[in-house]
Amino acid sequence: MAADQGLSSAQYNIALNYETGAGIDQDYTEAMKYYQMAAAQGNAAAINSIGNLYEEGWGLEKDYAKAMECYQESLEKGYDFALTSLGYVYENGLGVGPNLEKAMEYCRQAAEKGVENGVNHLNRLIEEGKIVKEYSIVKP
Repeated sequence: MAADQGLSSAQYNIALNYETGAGIDQDYTEAMKYYQMAAAQGNAAAINSIGNLYEEGWGLEKDYAKAMECYQESLEKGYDFALTSLGYVYENGLGVGPNLEKAMEYCRQAAEKGVENGVNHLNRLIEEGKIVKEYSIVKP
C-alpha cells in the first residue's frame, strides 16, 4: 500500500478515511497514526488534522494548546485552511480567551485566499452579528 511505503498524500488520505469512517471502520487511533506519518514528512494538511483531533478530543484527550500548535505549524507550512481552524479557536475561546477580532481576521484572510470554509465562517460571523460587517459578504 502506498501509505505504508511513505507516500504522504496516501497516508493523509488513509488517515482521513479512518477519521471519518469513509469506506472503513472509523478509528481515531489509526487516523492519528497515519496523520503522524504524513506530518513527519511535512504534510501541512495532516498537521492541521492532528490539531483537529486534539481540539475535538477524538481518540485522545482534548488538548487545545496542542491543537493551536498544530494549526500554527500548518499555517507556517502554507496550509491556508489552518486560518479557519485558528478562527474557530479564537471565536470559541478554546484554550485562549475568546477574541472575535482575531477570529474575523483569520477568517477574512482565509476567505481572501479562496478557502471556502473561511468564506462560510466569515459570513456566519457577520450574519450572527458577532462582528461588524466591514467587508461585503464573500460568496464561495
